[in-house]
Amino acid sequence: MSLTVDARGTSLAYQWNKSGVAIAGATTAILTLTDAQANDAGSYTVVVSNEFGSAISTSATLIIEEPPSPPVITTQPSAAYAFEGDSAYFRVGAIGDILSYQWRKEGVAIAGATTSTLTLSPVTAADYVTYDVIVTNPGGALTSAAVTLAVPPAPVINMPPQSTTAKIGNYVTLTIDVTGYGMSYQWRKDGVPLPGRTTPDLVLGPISTLDYGSYDVLVTNKSGTAVSAPATLSRPSGTRLSNLSVRTNLSAGQTIIIGFVANGGNKDVLIRAGGPYLDSLKLGLAGLPDPRVSVYSGDSIVRQNDDWDKSLAPIFAQVGAGAFIPGSKDAALLLSISGTTDFTRTAHISGTGSGAVLVEAYDTTDSTSTRLVNVSARSRVGTGDNILIAGFVIDGGTKRVLIRGLGPALAQFNVPDVLTDPKLTIFRGDKMVGVNDNWEPLLAVTFAQLGASQLELGSKDAAIVIDLPAGVYTAHLVGADGGTGEGLIEVYDAD
Repeated sequence: MSLTVDARGTSLAYQWNKSGVAIAGATTAILTLTDAQANDAGSYTVVVSNEFGSAISTSATLIIEEPPSPPVITTQPSAAYAFEGDSAYFRVGAIGDILSYQWRKEGVAIAGATTSTLTLSPVTAADYVTYDVIVTNPGGALTSAAVTLAVPPAPVINMPPQSTTAKIGNYVTLTIDVTGYGMSYQWRKDGVPLPGRTTPDLVLGPISTLDYGSYDVLVTNKSGTAVSAPATLSRPSGTRLSNLSVRTNLSAGQTIIIGFVANGGNKDVLIRAGGPYLDSLKLGLAGLPDPRVSVYSGDSIVRQNDDWDKSLAPIFAQVGAGAFIPGSKDAALLLSISGTTDFTRTAHISGTGSGAVLVEAYDTTDSTSTRLVNVSARSRVGTGDNILIAGFVIDGGTKRVLIRGLGPALAQFNVPDVLTDPKLTIFRGDKMVGVNDNWEPLLAVTFAQLGASQLELGSKDAAIVIDLPAGVYTAHLVGADGGTGEGLIEVYDAD
């Protein structure tokens, strides 16, 4: 550093002083201090003289400041991921006085990149390289670790959703732990995408019978898709028959009869007869205009319903039954039965006019100690679309069931015009899982064990014992010889 004096006169001589003491050799108008140190600090003056006299300058104070400490990087930049067209960010954390920054790409300074954060937007293919930053102050400079910008990998599932059990009416959350960037989610049930279920967590509830099944999730980004292992949502331990449904056409004055038997304890059963409901589904069916349900114990009517009560709507949702249109003339009632006192109950469905009707009986409770042990449906068996089809649901696990298709056996109960040669076929979806035309005499022992009526040896009734895993099934009853007549499908819990 230098100190300079400006003086006027002839033949001038100079003498610089520090704190009043002459500085040897400092005899020019400019005082230069090379590599100033702390002991150079002080008060400086200069005496300017010639043959006529001398003058002393005002004093100038020199303060020597210590240089700042070099920068310290507290947070190194981290590697980043971004797809082309997205934005990427790098950031460095540093402490120190009077800091400045210069980001570099492959060792070359990036114009204008002089803050603690580097933003690349939009990312191009040329940006997938190495970056660092030089942090500088008067005390020195420090270069950060080099980091890369890369294309994100496909998602990696660390923990798939876990199988669980839940009672009807409860709530369940399925979660997934996944690593990735720019991800989207699609939950599926039994392999079918669930509309709107596109978040990392899947909340189900209140649980209905329709919710039981297998769930997985597809996690996707621009690099690929990962599919989780499936998780099963099931009922608490125990298996049961939970639902019977029959769809048939009723002529004027015709009746369809369904029956159900519970074992010990109380059981609430929801019975529905949908006619206008079928119209609302727009399946091309003309529904029975005004169905009616009458529940019998023996020959006595114990409950009836013509037009359903809206208070039953929450129970429809609970068991997974389709919603009736408010104010419709469909019929429904909730019946409490006891396996210790009520034994068999039958529901007779009839109505005004003619048309298609969907008859359903739902077990509304989760109990497997008190359960339906027999459900049945009796109606006219026609041909083509008018055969008798009964649907039933098995919950919880594999269950052994006895399924019978009766025609000749009904004659002993004075049922007229019976189906003379019934043939029974069991389906799960479109897959046939069992079939019988004429029953085997060895099944007589099973009939006796389950309390089923005995069949006449050599009769053309149909019966089959089969182990079925949890799921939805249909039993189809037709005339093996193409005949028609009154037929009965029975499903027994054979466990």
